Amino acid sequence: MPNVPMLPRWIRGADHCLDSVPAGRPDGLARERACGILVVEVAPVHGVADATTALRRLLDSGWLHAVDGTVYRTGSRAD
Repeated sequence: MPNVPMLPRWIRGADHCLDSVPAGRPDGLARERACGILVVEVAPVHGVADATTALRRLLDSGWLHAVDGTVYRTGSRAD
């Protein structure tokens, strides 16, 4: 994980739900699809607004990055 301030547990959990975003590969995940995954998979996410917040925080923190509406994992995560 990038060396960034600690995110709330539910947002860190959201990162784990986005494992389908490949690390270091040219393909990514559409931003809308990433929000959809978060709405379905993360218990504290209660709709698109929460999913958008989680995705924004992951992007702002450098855990993910986006180019032209496609989300990419910044690097491999050590679990």
